[in-house]
Formats: sequence, structure tokens, C-alpha cells
Amino acid sequence: MTTDALIAQACRILGQGGQDHFCYGHVSARVDQDAIAIKAAGFPLATLDTEQVARVGLDGTNLTSHLRLHDETVMHLAIYRSRPDVRAIVHTHPVISHAASLHGPPDGVYSQDQVVFADSLAFYDSALLVSDETSAAEFAACLGDNRAALLRAHGLLTVGGSVEEAVVLAVLLDRAMHLMLTARSAGHVSAMRADEVTELRTRFDRAHATRVRDVWDALTR
Repeated sequence: MTTDALIAQACRILGQGGQDHFCYGHVSARVDQDAIAIKAAGFPLATLDTEQVARVGLDGTNLTSHLRLHDETVMHLAIYRSRPDVRAIVHTHPVISHAASLHGPPDGVYSQDQVVFADSLAFYDSALLVSDETSAAEFAACLGDNRAALLRAHGLLTVGGSVEEAVVLAVLLDRAMHLMLTARSAGHVSAMRADEVTELRTRFDRAHATRVRDVWDALTR
């Protein structure tokens, strides 16, 4: 499958899975050392096709001038420049993760889905768009070497070594935030114990590639 086709498939999975927000949100992937492919602006995630995927140089040049770029393309570029390990990025505005971000950083781990983000979830404390070089650099620094970030009053962002991994992490993070908010709505709840999180994190990290493949396969069936 081509990079463009994989990005289009990823967008459809996310959009049809509840992470669509009109025509907003974007998925990107490295094409080579000098360029990325990214969802173009103006199209819904849920119906994206390969002709709606743009090419952008790491210097910010739009290599597909007939397609309009999202304002936050600069955020993707800043992450790719600072994180050579990152091969793909997902940024979406799901209702649940947006709501969860209004509570600030999660104060504990409340589900097995959240375990993969234990000590690997940044919190970007700004509701503004990450749409210029300054804010993009600030966001990349905030993300650090984490797998994901919640953006206050905005949404989520995940990174991965592949499009599949970034998408699976986005699905897991949104599900984890849904579980957390649902539990909290019933009143006082207790987070998982630290020893439980440590044991599960070790187990899940050891099998991470297999878990990503299994979840991706489930999403694409």
C-alpha cells in the first residue's frame, strides 16, 4: 500500500470511529528524509481518499500546490525535525479527549488502555492553534519523547514508528479518556495502583509491536 493510501485509510478509520470534526484533524507520515505526506485541508477524515493527501517538504514547501495545507502542518514538521524516531503523526479533535483535556493532565491511570501512556503522555496547556514556528517549537518541546499529548480545549496527538502505530495509539488514548470520564461521572473512583501500572506497562511494552498489529487488524476488518 502506498503512503498516500495508508494515510487515507488511517483517516477513514479515525473519522468513522468518532474522531471526525467536520474537516479538521490530520494524519501525516514521512515519505523520505526531505518530505512528508499529510491530509490536505478542507476534507473530512471519514471520507478521505488518496487524491486528498498532500506532499510537504520538511522546509515547509507545499509540493502539491493544488491542495491546501492545514494551518497546523507546521506542528507536524517541528515534531519530525526534533524526533527522528517518529514516522507518523495523528492529531484529532475527538469530543471525549477534548472534554478530558479540560480537566488538565490525568491524575492517574484508570484503564488498561491508558497503561501505554503511563509516563508517556504530555499535556500542552494552551487552547490556541499550533500554527506558527514559535508555537510549533514549543509544542515539540512539550511533547518531548512521549508517545502522545493532550492539548487543552483542543484534542489529542499521537506519534508512532508507523502510521498504524500512531492510529492505534490515538484510538487507545481516546478510549482511555472515555473510560476515565465515565468512571469519574459516577463519583469518587480510584486509579490503578502504581505496582499494577508498572507490571502491565512492562508486559505491554514487551509485546507492543504485536499489540499494535492486532488492534490495527481489528480496526481494518
